[in-house]
Amino acid sequence: MARTRSIPPLWLSLALSAGTILLIFVLTGSGKTVAALAELQVTYIGLLLALAATAFLLEGARISTLVHAAGGNITLWQGCKLAALSVFGNMVTPFSTGGHVAMVYLLRQQQLASGRGTFAVLTRLLCTGMFILSGALVSLLLLRDLVSEEPVIRSVMLTTGVVFLGLSSLGVAALLNARVLATLGAWAAAALGRVGLLRARRRFQHRVNRNVLYARNCFRLLFGTQLSRLILALSYTGLLYAVQVTMLWAVLRALALPTTIVEGAALSALLFFLLSFLPTPGASGLGEAIFVVVYSAAVPTHLLGVAVLLWRLFYQYLPAAAGAIVAVRQSVALFAPGKLSVPNAVRVGTLTGSVSKLACQRQSLQASENDHPDVEGDTDYPEDQVKPVE
Repeated sequence: MARTRSIPPLWLSLALSAGTILLIFVLTGSGKTVAALAELQVTYIGLLLALAATAFLLEGARISTLVHAAGGNITLWQGCKLAALSVFGNMVTPFSTGGHVAMVYLLRQQQLASGRGTFAVLTRLLCTGMFILSGALVSLLLLRDLVSEEPVIRSVMLTTGVVFLGLSSLGVAALLNARVLATLGAWAAAALGRVGLLRARRRFQHRVNRNVLYARNCFRLLFGTQLSRLILALSYTGLLYAVQVTMLWAVLRALALPTTIVEGAALSALLFFLLSFLPTPGASGLGEAIFVVVYSAAVPTHLLGVAVLLWRLFYQYLPAAAGAIVAVRQSVALFAPGKLSVPNAVRVGTLTGSVSKLACQRQSLQASENDHPDVEGDTDYPEDQVKPVE
């Protein structure tokens, strides 16, 4: 059943993206397109590969830093696997939300409470949003003629800005005020109960309230004992954003277009902002259309299809392919004989464990409750008893 549910979004994303790219090739391609492919700048293709690898490592380092700030302990490699799996999850879910949920779940398998995992994911999103919004404002100043002449860009930018500010405000409010997260948890419990997916609403709400305390406690520590990790995470985010906007400039240079790095970065920053909240899985279909609108002035018509393909390949398809490999290995490891019976064998690379193994872990963790306050159980923890992570 789970397999049949996971296939349609993936095929939908690939079909929308491939169909749109093919349509762009049909509408804009010509004999010049074939000639231009023979003149691709190999040096900039190599630069694209290097930038993609750098972005991959920076994202893994950022995730690892935020998980440590939340009280977890994962390696850089585990952070990179989470980053790849997040790209794959976002590609197969509407509004690109699946990767964030998967990250919280996988961190829970690392014995990190859901509240602390939610804190790490929310903080990551807020850091990314801060740079995306700042870049959009700068690009708006540099590209005001393009924005004023294109009604599509103006409409999408206005809608994205409203949604962006609303969700950002909600995220900050949720971390500052425990009642916001608790209310969201109550709404989720009520919705799941109405459709028959949740029976033990009281227990669910109990666990939500406890993890809300974990999330708020981590957020307070982020501006106290964990301030150095916040600064480090922001530094990683800034470097990651710079690498990603440079990648799109490198795409234009690979096509032998005389685009300056400032112009390429400004176009990239505008594109990233416009793609923030598109409803299709991985922004497939709509993302390619917006790319054509934004880059139509900088890219000749016969090269638009090639530019879109290179952008998707290095920015999304390669990381998503790595995430798919991680997901497949997780599924294989799940059914490998004897793998799940080894103590402490639950890693980021394992989606779930056997019932008997989790039961044994619960007994051992409850016996050392004071040493592992993050494990979800049936005991409630008042806010003043949540242990801070130094």
